[in-house]
Amino acid sequence: MCGIVASCRCLRAGQTTTANGDGSVNHGIEMSPQQLSQQLHQGLDAIIHRGPDGSGTWVSQDGSIGLGHCRLSINDLSPSGAQPIHNANDSIHAVVNGEIYDFDRLRDVCTSKHGYRFTGHSDSELVVALYQIHGAPSLFEHLRGEFAFILVDQRPGSQRVIAVRDRFGIKPLVWTMVSDRVVLAAEAKALKPLGWQPEWDVQSITDSGWLVDERTIFKNVQSVKPGHWMEITDGRGIQMHQYWDSNFQGKTKVETRSMEEMIQGVREQLVNAIRLRMRADIPISVYLSGGINSSAIAGIITYLARTENVKISSDKRLADDFIDAAYYNEQHYMDLNLVAKFALLSLPREQGLKVVLTGEGSDEHFGGYAFLTHQFLYEPDLAIPNILADDTELRQPKLRRL
Repeated sequence: MCGIVASCRCLRAGQTTTANGDGSVNHGIEMSPQQLSQQLHQGLDAIIHRGPDGSGTWVSQDGSIGLGHCRLSINDLSPSGAQPIHNANDSIHAVVNGEIYDFDRLRDVCTSKHGYRFTGHSDSELVVALYQIHGAPSLFEHLRGEFAFILVDQRPGSQRVIAVRDRFGIKPLVWTMVSDRVVLAAEAKALKPLGWQPEWDVQSITDSGWLVDERTIFKNVQSVKPGHWMEITDGRGIQMHQYWDSNFQGKTKVETRSMEEMIQGVREQLVNAIRLRMRADIPISVYLSGGINSSAIAGIITYLARTENVKISSDKRLADDFIDAAYYNEQHYMDLNLVAKFALLSLPREQGLKVVLTGEGSDEHFGGYAFLTHQFLYEPDLAIPNILADDTELRQPKLRRL
């Protein structure tokens, strides 16, 4: 992970707000580029745990826009992998948190087909390259990965700022208004040096709004939703767009594949997904709890390591890190799983490892949670080749018992 922070003046006629969003009118915040740069550095200091390997900022000449980034070096460990990132004529700028999958192939396409010239070898440079080539929202068709990024386009006729979150919201990106400025960051604590005053959102905490929609545990601080991008312009203000959503075939479509074909299809998709995530310029580790999720990933990694010569390492530890877990995750606890995961994360770091494949999200994909069991019983699912798919008399008693 890396840390990102940004501040962007958003001038929209007749609309001004205070730091706490109470609707009161003011005349905005004027600051010099030097002042904004200092604020950005202070914001990065608050989330330096996300990127201890280096940091940098970029601020426009008039001080209206600024970007900051603290780096966790994974791909391109050289200085050319530093951020913020810029295009050749210094008209497009970006900070990126996360990883773009299949970036070697995409870089080759950008270079050979479109003549784009990269300055380094990191996957993050693809964000600027694909935006310059395809624009938004077309670039999202080419992006696959876990990422959040903020991009500034200063080209005449297309000036705007966009903030983007990956399809499943793996990487965080929060934002709020401070006077006439939109401030964004990977974690809310980085917004305090930019003028934001934190206040609990009790309603969001009690009804789990931080989990099910764009709210966070802080009042007037929102997340960019998974599969969405924010567009900021002087004329239109803030606009939210959706660029991706899951697309499943209806239950009424009869499944024609055999069980063996479906198993093989899942295996091929999983092997390919893990192969893409193993691309790094540093060793990769894996958690092994003994469950189906991590065991399947560990087995596939072992196979790929033997056939593709990828270096791996593994280990685990459990400790009581409740306070630190709350501070760094900025989420309400439903149980202590988050604390255990936080404690476990410390061990790879102690061994000098920065990348871990965990299997997170598999229960969501494959319906592994107990509270999802009744979903299989509500109505016939012709896509499932088993007796419950079309046997209502067998399905209904089981549903009543649940």
